Amino acid sequence: MERVWGISGRDLMIWINPFSIMMICGKCKCQIPDNSNFCTRCGAKVDKGPPISNFSLGIRFDLPDEQAITNLIEILNLKLARVGNKTEIISALTAAEWTGAGINQMVSIYRNFVDISESDAETFMRTWSGQAHNKAAWQRARAYAPYKEWVGTPGSPRTRESHLKMNGVIIPVDEYFIVPGFVDRYTHEKVPEALMMYPGDVSQKPHQSQICRCRCALAPRFLRKGK
Repeated sequence: MERVWGISGRDLMIWINPFSIMMICGKCKCQIPDNSNFCTRCGAKVDKGPPISNFSLGIRFDLPDEQAITNLIEILNLKLARVGNKTEIISALTAAEWTGAGINQMVSIYRNFVDISESDAETFMRTWSGQAHNKAAWQRARAYAPYKEWVGTPGSPRTRESHLKMNGVIIPVDEYFIVPGFVDRYTHEKVPEALMMYPGDVSQKPHQSQICRCRCALAPRFLRKGK
């Protein structure tokens, strides 16, 4: 997934990715041709400010995702509501997240507190962590991007059919993805379609087979290309 960073001005946002720089109108979010003085769509004046070379961006890729950790705490509080040592579990898992722990380490920490199989613990950790990070990606995208893209994992035999179909789908940032139904390869159960704001979203109560161990991600988009 590409990482996109923005510099905001009064009427201009310059979005930077590894491949290009594009100008986006801060008022209507329409792409503006380079070196324009006015938006070609809404007419807003472009206030370019100082040259881009004068900015010190201070971009870091090694920092923890604070919003995702906040989301994970909310998920854990809900899922572990009836567990007696809930506070200790949440404290240990979030501390691991702050240090950049991987799924295997999270699974090990969870099993230190709960008598559960490694497979089940991995299911919980992958599902909850994915939900937390994808929600954080959507929350950030809403602040600056008009569209969002479902990024699947094609080429993997573990990717469910419905999520393969979603790979590359781009829609407005505040609309629900319509995730198609499918037949579960393990239970042979017919899983209905689901509405999701981001991969792993449970707000519309999707079938668990649509979200468990999902490895899909969400990416902000500024132009509606793709499916």
